[in-house]
Amino acid sequence: MAYPNNLFINNQPQAQNQTMLVSVNGEAGAQMYPVASGTTVALIDFSACTFWLKTTDQNGFQQQMRKFKFEEISPPGAENAVTREEFAKLQDKLNQVLEALGEGKKDE
Repeated sequence: MAYPNNLFINNQPQAQNQTMLVSVNGEAGAQMYPVASGTTVALIDFSACTFWLKTTDQNGFQQQMRKFKFEEISPPGAENAVTREEFAKLQDKLNQVLEALGEGKKDE
């Protein structure tokens, strides 16, 4: 039986990077968490609103652990919005000013 010259069979497993999400207690918990070879793990401390990315290379050597801070993102324009109560107060003040000027509520 003849095999084509360009046939190449690779029986070696291909390395795949995996990412996981794990809850820890503080930086000490993040430092102590074991990470498998070729893996990146997001270690989150919800009480401190921080997380760390801990990575190992294919040989199991830990890379520098990176620390991040996360915070809630408000919808665009939310910081300039007023509440209904604030709007009602402003409307009342405007009506008072208009009445003082003689342009207040008139029969419609």
